[in-house]
Amino acid sequence: MNSKQSFSEFKSDFYAKVSDFTLFDCAEFNALKIVLDGLKVDYVSRGKVKSPIFQPLFIYESINLLKRLKSSILKSNSGFSKQAIEALKNKPYLISDDGRIAIDANGLPHSYYFSNLMHALQNELCVHVIDKKRHQKSQCHFIIEQLTQSIVLQTLNEREKLLIADIRTTFNRIKASKIFNEKELRNIAFAFQNFFNQYKTWSRLLDQLNPSLMFCIVHYHNEGKILAFKRKGIKVIELQHGLISTKDIFYVFPAQVKAVVEKALFADEIWVYGNYWKEVLSRGAEYSHNTKVAGYYLYDQFEGYADAAREINLFASGNQLILITTQTFLHEPFVEYIKWLNNDILKRKLPYKILVKNHPLEKKEHYQSLEKEELVKIVNYPLPVIFKQVCMHVTIYSTTLYDGARAGVPGFSLYCEPQKDYIEEILKSGVAVALQPNQNPIDLISEMKTADADYYYKEFSISELLTL
Repeated sequence: MNSKQSFSEFKSDFYAKVSDFTLFDCAEFNALKIVLDGLKVDYVSRGKVKSPIFQPLFIYESINLLKRLKSSILKSNSGFSKQAIEALKNKPYLISDDGRIAIDANGLPHSYYFSNLMHALQNELCVHVIDKKRHQKSQCHFIIEQLTQSIVLQTLNEREKLLIADIRTTFNRIKASKIFNEKELRNIAFAFQNFFNQYKTWSRLLDQLNPSLMFCIVHYHNEGKILAFKRKGIKVIELQHGLISTKDIFYVFPAQVKAVVEKALFADEIWVYGNYWKEVLSRGAEYSHNTKVAGYYLYDQFEGYADAAREINLFASGNQLILITTQTFLHEPFVEYIKWLNNDILKRKLPYKILVKNHPLEKKEHYQSLEKEELVKIVNYPLPVIFKQVCMHVTIYSTTLYDGARAGVPGFSLYCEPQKDYIEEILKSGVAVALQPNQNPIDLISEMKTADADYYYKEFSISELLTL
């Protein structure tokens, strides 16, 4: 098993290896998703990894003490402001946000995933916590990345010592099964380390707060957080954050895991954009009976971008525009295709130009070479603004295809072998037309179609969804 396999290949290998999923039982939960996290992310291939919770506790505690002293973090420092805690401790809703923000036409920041939800819940009733500060204008009550730096070094309490003991028991059982090789075991161990650090941070935050409901995006890679909330009896609701496919590793789990799924640290409910996504999830073991349609809840108020429209129109100079939205870790096929498309349009003297919108988490340097291309412009405006200016849209397997359908812009899915599983499902959903790396979407105009946006995105409403 390796991180470069297609999702189908990865799932096939994993579920061929494992038949008894109680192998991953740990305390009152099941660590299936923690194991999958380690194997799929493949932390070892990304650099040196350490898993100190598997050392003797006195060594682990001694190392943390030295780190505290070195960084001047005193043992008594909890990482929390008493004044801040006092003002927030009785708010009923905790919002766990990844930190992505949208900047409106007036330069004001809005949580991309949670502004509309917090407004619907009443902002003053929410504790807003972000994973990391991704933008200088970000606003929130706590930043988990900062809290973690302090909390993970603090002396272990009894519940944390017990959790480490349970993790070791489970890991030793996994190791003794001889199902996984040495590299895979190192990845699993590191995933357990991340899980523990996350649990320790969130459980100590929840020692200070008393919400009755938590909203988050992405249940996977966040098992430590979910355990902290479940142990305190707080309901967890996941909001759909992007594409959901039957090919996913962390969604639409196979029937084999049904016996352990209730313990496997999923959210109590998931709220999705529309009926299409609910139908996809109904085929899996994890959310088949606890999926609700909330509608398109993301921040979407992008009026007043006159400067953006002028800049794009100036670049277009009377030509029609093809939008290409890129995706993380796929810059090589995107750059190669954009250069090919630029040259094909030039050679054939077609009245088109290309706008490129990068994924917000990508490194800009991956696309620097495109600045030399005559017909290409990289833009960073919000997608709803850009969609108003273009006639067609190309990506590989992104949810931006569904966003394009919502804006009435026909989409094309560029074939890329490692992502073929996702691409095939997107094509079946009816939201895009297949595009080969040596094809110009201009030549497929007759095949373009506008999908039924309401099938994918209902209007946002939570009035009937909140049942605490």
